[in-house]
Amino acid sequence: KVVILLAWGQTRWKTPGLTNKYDAQGDLIEIANYGIYNQLKENDKGIVITRFKYNQARNKIEESYYGIDNKLKEDRTMGIAKWCWKYDNKENLIETMTYDSKEQLKADVTGVAINRFKYDENNNEIECGLFDEENKPVEAFNINGQGAALIRYEYNAQGKSIKTIYFDKLGNVVNSE
Repeated sequence: KVVILLAWGQTRWKTPGLTNKYDAQGDLIEIANYGIYNQLKENDKGIVITRFKYNQARNKIEESYYGIDNKLKEDRTMGIAKWCWKYDNKENLIETMTYDSKEQLKADVTGVAINRFKYDENNNEIECGLFDEENKPVEAFNINGQGAALIRYEYNAQGKSIKTIYFDKLGNVVNSE
């Protein structure tokens, strides 16, 4: 805690840190970072406020970062101002997308702007693909020193993962486990 001495000698305690807000369902909708004088303050990523949105199933569908001016701001670590998530009718995550402060699709520091996922009839993830802002495959997975843009998973009848195959951006197999 920080002690604040007021001009007339009174002492007031203030704990700098985060203030969280929740919606009626108990989902976190905002994190605000405050300094010792109850002023909004940037965190180590350069962000003052983080806001979240959810769908009716309470899956997170958006995470946005804001600066001291309450405008979208790209964080210092990933270079992204907003993340969005999409789900299928079984609540499986099928796509993530990243955006800049102008709400334009933007690749993060790994070169990825879009992640896409596919599932089988048992809701097992069978594919994960990485794409840039132009929807072109990106080799961001590092598999034994080789880039991979797509991963496919195979399962046995009991739903246990039995094989993982990695592909480069041209569709060539770079590794299989």
